[in-house]
Amino acid sequence: MSALGLLWPWAPARVGEKETSTYLIGAVQRAPGRYAAAILEPGRDRLRFLPLPDRGHDTAIRPGTGECIMFARRPGNYALIFDPRNRTKPQLITSRPGRHFYGHGGYDPKGQLLYTTENNIAEGTGLIVVRDATDHYRWIGEFPAFGTGPHDIALLPDGKTLVVAVGGIETHPDFPGKPLNIHEMQPSLTYVDRNTGDLIEQVTLDPDLHKLSIRHLDVAADGTVVFGCQHYGSPLAKPPLVGFHKIGQQPQMISVSRDLNRHMRNYVGSVSLNQAGNIAAVTSPRGGMALYFDVATRELIGNKRLKHVSGVAQTADPKQFTHSATGGDLNWITPGITGDSETRSLRFKDVIWDNHLSALIDHATG
Repeated sequence: MSALGLLWPWAPARVGEKETSTYLIGAVQRAPGRYAAAILEPGRDRLRFLPLPDRGHDTAIRPGTGECIMFARRPGNYALIFDPRNRTKPQLITSRPGRHFYGHGGYDPKGQLLYTTENNIAEGTGLIVVRDATDHYRWIGEFPAFGTGPHDIALLPDGKTLVVAVGGIETHPDFPGKPLNIHEMQPSLTYVDRNTGDLIEQVTLDPDLHKLSIRHLDVAADGTVVFGCQHYGSPLAKPPLVGFHKIGQQPQMISVSRDLNRHMRNYVGSVSLNQAGNIAAVTSPRGGMALYFDVATRELIGNKRLKHVSGVAQTADPKQFTHSATGGDLNWITPGITGDSETRSLRFKDVIWDNHLSALIDHATG
């Protein structure tokens, strides 16, 4: 792999009295059957790679430490723990026998506990598994995810409520990537008390949208959940793919123009809020489209055509996003009020990014 060249001059961003530097992290394929965690260090124009045993998916960043954990894409059973600053040796953990990861996880506010979405393979039921991050990620318990196919997971600002995107899709390692229960799908947004495992609230979409798998999400400072979906029904149907929800309210699906909806090709690959928390970016790898929504008004404020756009992450600039594209690109975009965007980019050869991109933003006192 070699970079084709840095297309913009890098310099650390200033945020108030702090100097910031950002590590970008994503799962990649470097060649057929050759997978890695890719790290772009601050000020660099080359990627650093950590080998993975199989295809990776999303990365969670441990609060207070900067340690990262990258999960296998479903139905994989490994996760790689590493420090993007290269201060510690990477280590692999695996799911327990009879379980597999769904590609996502998240930490408690102190970074002591890791919560992962997993599948009980024999029963086809979803689990939230708890591990002790301070003790080599030792398994310490699990509780129901209250649905089939829990995928993305995040913690609400109250520090105790987990929100889970329950996709409704049953999978099995013997049939990688194949949905086994499309006609019986029951997707939902599920809120669970992380301390007790109790169900707090569960919301579903309209019955005619039961083939709209809720897959990825992010959470705003006021507890608003932004979520993206993938449609497993007829390709001729073009349901809305982006929604908003807050505990105690009804979910709101957002309609966009027929042309934009068609270009999304029934598939959302990633969701992220900017650092200011007021704009949500949603990507469609199949459609080569990124959409931007105002979190307060829940209105579309811009869109950008990016071929094979996949992951999206916030940046140190509170208004900006970084996007990855499966062709090897990284694009820095500031959504405009009229839908226009300012773009900076890096291009890499022989790199195919997976769905997600994560940003570790370091703050150093200036």
